[in-house]
Amino acid sequence: MIDLRGNTGGNSTLGDILLSYCALPDSIYYYSADVCICELYLKNYQVNMEDVKKSLAIERGIILEDVTLPYVIKSVGDKPVKATSEYMNYWKANNGKETEPREPRKPFDGKIILLIGSNTFSSASDFATICKDNGLAIIYGTPTGGQPSCYGDILSFTLPNTGLKCGVSYKYFRRPDFRKDPEDALYPDVFLALDPDSHFKGKDILWERVLQDIRTDKVPDIAAR
Repeated sequence: MIDLRGNTGGNSTLGDILLSYCALPDSIYYYSADVCICELYLKNYQVNMEDVKKSLAIERGIILEDVTLPYVIKSVGDKPVKATSEYMNYWKANNGKETEPREPRKPFDGKIILLIGSNTFSSASDFATICKDNGLAIIYGTPTGGQPSCYGDILSFTLPNTGLKCGVSYKYFRRPDFRKDPEDALYPDVFLALDPDSHFKGKDILWERVLQDIRTDKVPDIAAR
């Protein structure tokens, strides 16, 4: 059981590491992103457009000729994107870490239960979305505080006259099964809201409900996605 309530995000690699300890199918659907290349992007990353073109050609097989900035690189067509076999093997061998492969181990093959709520954001919500879109977990709680597909990754800049520091997103992250868009939140499989009386008494009725379902073997089966 993984409690993502109150988890406002962080490094998404931690979710990858967590999944690497679980029994996964041969391939899973993963997040993809549209990227906006602009002058601010080039300045923040201290690269020029020729560097970007070379990188895209080598890493993604995208050939760009003359482009006018800002230019948006689309990530997908009309079908969800699966994680590459290399990425899946990287997970299984290294537990998502850039280290030498670990000794073979038995992955967790039981039911994965996630708890989400209105204060589940960013990479925590992404992790839950990956699990739901791939049928990897059963989810309890209330809807997340943000959309499964959303803008993210920030470019920083300072306003010249006021000196105010600002940030603007340059990526649009698409959920693994973006055919479900638009959704205003990730919705749980089992909805159970915390009522005010329980909250002020310090009673976590969601946690108690999940434990009760586990003890009585009433955790729902994970539906095919």
